[in-house]
Amino acid sequence: NEGMVLFSVENETFNLSHDRIRQACREFIIGDDRDDLLIRISYVLRNVGQSPQTEWCLYVAVDHLNTIPPEKMDLGDLAKLNFDSSQIAKSRAANVKENELLREGMRCLESSDIIWNEYDFTLEYYKAVIVSEYSLGNLGHAMVAIEKVLEHAKTQNDKFIAYMYRMLCNCDQSRDYNDATEEGLRIMKMLGYGIPSSPNKVDMMKEEMLLNVSLRSRDFSFLINLPIKDQPILELIDHWSGLAVCCSREKEVQVATWRAIRHSIDHGIDRHLPSLLASLGVVYKKQGKLKKSYALGKVAVLMAERFCDHKELNANARFRAYAGLMGQIESFEKCADCLLQCANDFELAGKFELSFLSHMGYFYSYFASGLPLNSLLESKFLAVEDFSRRTNKISLSVTFQMQRQFACNLRKVTKFPTELNGEAFHEREMLETLDDNIKVQTLRDSSSHRLQLAYIFGDEECMLSMLGILASYPFTDALAPRLHNRLCFVGLGSFSMGRTRNDDSLMELGETCLLYFKKLAKLGSLNAIPVHAMLLAVKSPNRDTFENAIECCMQSSATHLKALANERYGLFLLENDDQ
Repeated sequence: NEGMVLFSVENETFNLSHDRIRQACREFIIGDDRDDLLIRISYVLRNVGQSPQTEWCLYVAVDHLNTIPPEKMDLGDLAKLNFDSSQIAKSRAANVKENELLREGMRCLESSDIIWNEYDFTLEYYKAVIVSEYSLGNLGHAMVAIEKVLEHAKTQNDKFIAYMYRMLCNCDQSRDYNDATEEGLRIMKMLGYGIPSSPNKVDMMKEEMLLNVSLRSRDFSFLINLPIKDQPILELIDHWSGLAVCCSREKEVQVATWRAIRHSIDHGIDRHLPSLLASLGVVYKKQGKLKKSYALGKVAVLMAERFCDHKELNANARFRAYAGLMGQIESFEKCADCLLQCANDFELAGKFELSFLSHMGYFYSYFASGLPLNSLLESKFLAVEDFSRRTNKISLSVTFQMQRQFACNLRKVTKFPTELNGEAFHEREMLETLDDNIKVQTLRDSSSHRLQLAYIFGDEECMLSMLGILASYPFTDALAPRLHNRLCFVGLGSFSMGRTRNDDSLMELGETCLLYFKKLAKLGSLNAIPVHAMLLAVKSPNRDTFENAIECCMQSSATHLKALANERYGLFLLENDDQ
């Protein structure tokens, strides 16, 4: 009468009308009867949940069984059910649920008699745990699983994932990229893929000659259409190369990638090769081979399309290309859109650190393109900050807070607009909490933001102070938009203050930045042409240079630089009493 039970004409059965009613009814059953009922329900659900349309039944079944006392269960069978359910969760991008199921299953596995007796299953389970825990930033849990694999695995190939993720975990904990690079070299040597540490000039000439012999005068684009062949070692080299680039171990990256290319020509391309080509492009960019680096970026993006079924790897190649290479020539607005898509793809794949790095590249590209600093951007910052804290990526969270404070200083009226102290970020307090490796990078980025603010708001003392800090940093960066922003305002600030103070060292610093943008402008860079013209105008201010800068900014749609050029031109005319 109350509508709690409904009759199904089709099945001639009675059903409770709501899940909550069913749950309440079960609460009246206690003790062994309740456990037996849940086991019977789960048995039915497991039989029903064998198709993609009904696989949700496995979730319900495993949740029921995980509440039953262990002595009443076949723990080995329950560990397998948790594992199967976790893989379904992973395929649905439910990464937190995947991790919860893996942890429940691990408790069952460790108490069962199948652990390491069913060797293949146990090894596969631990590998899944390592990847899941690392992705969520639970480095301690990941290291426990890594040690178990290294202790019990039978062959070096079986230990491969453990070695690789130990390298990544150690680097995440210490942020010492050099140590991580050395560890990666040791692992590769152990697996029979030795690469010389700190190769000398003769080593480099030999490796380059061997590459040229394999290429036979063909450019890298011919690699795109080679047959596909799995090469597991390239996964390790792919992860390792990203760390090696961060600590300026470019020679080792070149040797490793050249050898990977030669191997691919002989045997076929692996899904990790596009990312490696993008890393090689970043190395060429640091060496000043800008045209060659951009060409490699395009090859990496096109090759990645052949592996579109591997969303994570496809995104990784596009991220390295658009964050490090494509922005040299193509507009930062286009790069920003691509990087935001990469961030979403990484998040769906559970690769949260790469998602945060893509977001970082997106925000720097957004700033460099001069797009509006509106409330939508603020909401994106807040969402990414919160997620980075929840996944224990504290150093990345600091970067997002700094970027948000920079945007706040530009959008809102503040008492000290050139200081990064406000609702999102407190520079001095934050720097005191960071270890040395992270502090050096954070100081570079905060000083770059403050220099930009100082130039915009005309704070000469702050400008001089920030130029003093930034002059000691190398004029290279894996992130093209971050380097673009830094060198743009180092150049503008150096020429401006160099002329005001008659300081030759500042003028020389400005010339270094001018040369960087001159090379890119010659290649037709949409981003570099307006900056190059603006630098010339500030270096040698006159009607012609300023009007040329304004025209270049208009043609490149560089709204923010056009506004600066107009303002500085107006000040120049006033200073010279030119009405």
